[in-house]
Amino acid sequence: MVRVHINLGSGDTTLGSPPGVVYNDLQWHQLDLQRSQDKIRLTIDNIYPEETTTPGAFFELNIDKGLFLGGVGSFNPDVFFGNYKYFRGCLQGVQFNSVDVFHAARQQVEPMNVYGVEWECSAEFSATSDQPLSFLHNTSFISFPSLQTRQDLRITFDIKTRADRALLVYNSGRSADSDIFALEVVRGSLKLTLNKGGGFLEVISRRLLNDGLWHHVEVVVDRLNAHLTVDGHRKESRLNFGDNIFLDLHDALFVGGVGAVARSFAIHQSLHSLHGTHAASGSFIGCLHNFKVDGRLLGFREARVSRGLRPECVWNYPCMSSPCVDGATCEEEGFYYYRCLCPEGNCFKTGATGEGDSVTPISDVVHVQDIVLREGSHVALTASNIDLIENPSEHDIRDSAVIFKVTRPPAHGNITVDGISIANQDVIFTLLDLAALRVRYSHDGSEEGSDSFGLQLEFLDTTEETPDVFRNKYGFTLMVRVAPWNDKPNVVLPNDDTLVLVENTQLIITQDDFTVIDNDDQPQRLSYTIQYQPGYNIGYFELSDALG
Repeated sequence: MVRVHINLGSGDTTLGSPPGVVYNDLQWHQLDLQRSQDKIRLTIDNIYPEETTTPGAFFELNIDKGLFLGGVGSFNPDVFFGNYKYFRGCLQGVQFNSVDVFHAARQQVEPMNVYGVEWECSAEFSATSDQPLSFLHNTSFISFPSLQTRQDLRITFDIKTRADRALLVYNSGRSADSDIFALEVVRGSLKLTLNKGGGFLEVISRRLLNDGLWHHVEVVVDRLNAHLTVDGHRKESRLNFGDNIFLDLHDALFVGGVGAVARSFAIHQSLHSLHGTHAASGSFIGCLHNFKVDGRLLGFREARVSRGLRPECVWNYPCMSSPCVDGATCEEEGFYYYRCLCPEGNCFKTGATGEGDSVTPISDVVHVQDIVLREGSHVALTASNIDLIENPSEHDIRDSAVIFKVTRPPAHGNITVDGISIANQDVIFTLLDLAALRVRYSHDGSEEGSDSFGLQLEFLDTTEETPDVFRNKYGFTLMVRVAPWNDKPNVVLPNDDTLVLVENTQLIITQDDFTVIDNDDQPQRLSYTIQYQPGYNIGYFELSDALG
């Protein structure tokens, strides 16, 4: 529910949304909060107005610490009560007394004023829990509520990586000597670390899983044993923690890495993945899928915090296809790009492409998701359809300087920008247009189940310090999936919708008198029903091959 707290100096006033109505359904909701003197009105989705009044004679809202959105940061006011979690989700169109808050925030030059914010609605918030999770950086992670187990625990997942060392799963307490459950990648294999208070227990699998292929992992802990299974090959160890039979875990369950506070505890617990120069990084890079705790699927929908993730598995590991000649070294760069290194210079096998004859693949720059719409309808393109992997604003490239040009128009629709329809081959829009939902694809209503159009991506305002990835032009295709819709048939009738004939005669009805145009069905599949109205029994219809 939504709740408003306000204190103008004469005491607290609380105003909330109607009971039983929830808004954490991953759908957009409109909220309008208005105050005039002592009157407060909260309206959600234009259908749930709630009103109240503030006590006392103070009517001014004095603000001297600024406006916070999503959380309070390091600000800890004496009047703030309640341990509220920071907001996780998307906001748009936020205005405070007609001031565009997001526009003002993006003009701030102090980094401390904006933390953990992306200036678009991340694809995570439209992803489902059964989609793979891609961990992109060595500081990536996703966290969930702490493990609830005291004795028995079962974790299963699928993993795809080339990492030699990484922290995969971590749950502990709020101090360095707390109980711990940790799963790491060490020298390409899995290592389970467990401590219930009576010392550390380690279980190490000898099965290598950093080969860029998918592997299935199962971890089972009960009162007597700990089992670590990779692709059906199991290693186990008997537990011997003396009187410490319970696993007391209080902090969040981290997957793929850890947050800043938990990292300080994990480092002092001698985890191999965070040792030495890896203390500030150590996160897992690769893909996880079907992550389950005691049979419960955990993914984007259950996450509390995430950093550096993308839905779907973006890691392709091109060196796995052995594109280099024998004796050459294949070196992967990014998700799909690679180079072959050898003294001769040309180390690519016949048909392979690499540094010498290609540019950075578009998959390293932008993640593309199909447009899905109903036949004959239109839809706005969003950041989930065209999602830049790297954030241009981090390299001083404005959203308005990220240019998309239609190089091949759609065959069964058209593209409009800000409601203006122009020749498809001349359509140009920016990342700013995309974020503002100004770009729309409209289907022409034809019976084709798919469509596509070509785009060219270019970054302007680059300098000598701008990374090379932003210096090139990239071409890619955006696919359109069209859901069929059974359109209403077009019935063609004679003038005045009336058949004219002489009394007591017959009329052979042809297509000149009556016909139906239906693009969704063949003529032989159409059937007609004659309905006689009471009182109008002076005539009848009959088939030519079944007279009477």
